[in-house]
Amino acid sequence: MSICWYCEKNVANAGSSKKVTLYKKMGMTGTKRVITQYYQTIEVTIPGCLLCKESYGRTNRFVAVAVTLSLLAGVLAALLMDLLNPGYFGLAEICIGIVVIALGIYISRFLIKKVPVQFLKGKDPMKYPEIAEKLADGWADYKS
Repeated sequence: MSICWYCEKNVANAGSSKKVTLYKKMGMTGTKRVITQYYQTIEVTIPGCLLCKESYGRTNRFVAVAVTLSLLAGVLAALLMDLLNPGYFGLAEICIGIVVIALGIYISRFLIKKVPVQFLKGKDPMKYPEIAEKLADGWADYKS
């Protein structure tokens, strides 16, 4: 029985655990035109609980909705400026739209910091002990 690595309180379950694939370059062959690289891969499972998984899912949905609403508000602001100043859609309308989009994203970033979510409290999966050990030994979480 393992404990959730993110909250360090609840019992972990398989459905809420995160799988991370790591790669280690083993060699390469080829000619001047075609190079083939060979990798060894391993999969490390980070134990997680259902509560942390649900928190993470809610956070991702919140970010997606906030960014979508910011984009929509920016477009609507630009169109409203065009209605107030008919004739042509110019730089002022585009600038207003960009400012509203940026403001919406900034506000959503501020709000997300107020949400108590275990996944966002500095628990970087790359710092999980087994993964950190592999990274120090030449493994990577990407193919280089």
